Amino acid sequence: SPASWAGAVVYQIQVDRFNNGDPTNDGANLPSGQREQMMRGDLSDMPSWRHGGDIQGIRDRLGYLSDLGVGVLWLTPILRHDGSYHGYCTTDPSTTDPGFGSPDEFRALVAEAHSYQMRVVMDIVVNHLC
Repeated sequence: SPASWAGAVVYQIQVDRFNNGDPTNDGANLPSGQREQMMRGDLSDMPSWRHGGDIQGIRDRLGYLSDLGVGVLWLTPILRHDGSYHGYCTTDPSTTDPGFGSPDEFRALVAEAHSYQMRVVMDIVVNHLC
């Protein structure tokens, strides 16, 4: 980026834990036991399982983040992975995880973030492949 990052407020988002904007994708790409428990809304004893946050949930909160003065969104991995909440277990680096949203939804997030003058940084760790 040619613009200076000096003084920029960077806000890291653990995508699964941030905000559930699209409940219809909650059961996508999960093992059946995890999916059934999530659909029942019984999340208390599964801290390492998925909780439903997604790309739409981030889009829904961009105005709030802008009001906080955020200039950079640092997203934990959103690439297709093996049902983990954190995304650091990539199984297909060529697409987004369906539990977080589609590639088109990600492109829309980036475009909308840019309209708020926010940069978007994706966290991708290639040595955590499963």
